[in-house]
Amino acid sequence: MNASDAKKLGIKTGGTVEIRNDRGKCVVPVYLTERCMPGVAVLHEGAWIDLDENGVDRAGNPDMLTLDEPSPAGAFAYNTVLCEIKKTDLEHRPGWDKLATSRAHVFRRDL
Repeated sequence: MNASDAKKLGIKTGGTVEIRNDRGKCVVPVYLTERCMPGVAVLHEGAWIDLDENGVDRAGNPDMLTLDEPSPAGAFAYNTVLCEIKKTDLEHRPGWDKLATSRAHVFRRDL
């Protein structure tokens, strides 16, 4: 997530955020960088869905935020999804077992 945007929201690297839109919600740890354009956040694919009792994905799967319908041209438009990001106290559960980790947490090129 862009570091300037996160500062306005009181979000810090290593914190947990809820990403939501009208299609769903997911919870992920956040990494801040100025390499991400302001107004933009990146959520990598590859997390196994782990729904809680309220239907919130605690593993950070971006499929919770996308529309599962092809465009008129036949392609799926997964590249851009409008969403809201906020700090949360919800627990991030990184995958389907204790060895798995959400790719959104480990794929960072800034390190």
